[in-house]
Amino acid sequence: MLDAVYGAAAAPVALGLSFSVGDVPTFRLWAPTAHSVKLNIYASASATTATAFDLMEGRRLGRVVLHAPDASWTNSAYYTYSVNVFSRSAEVAIRAGPRAASRMR
Repeated sequence: MLDAVYGAAAAPVALGLSFSVGDVPTFRLWAPTAHSVKLNIYASASATTATAFDLMEGRRLGRVVLHAPDASWTNSAYYTYSVNVFSRSAEVAIRAGPRAASRMR
């Protein structure tokens, strides 16, 4: 069902983490049913707190994007996503997020 509604808009877009010239990271996620998506940036692998950024650009098409302000996160920061979606069966918002942080490069 989601692919039928949103798939054509998501297909031509590269998803995941990519780097532009100058190693500036861009984060792209396909989350067509998300109420909110946040990118959590951690200063190190052992950091327990993160700086959160909203990723809601392009939400109408199910895509969410954040362009980092510069290359300062590359080879130093770690990231996770926090995604809130609505579950019809549970009739509640569900928060999903990875358990491990990934290092940029």
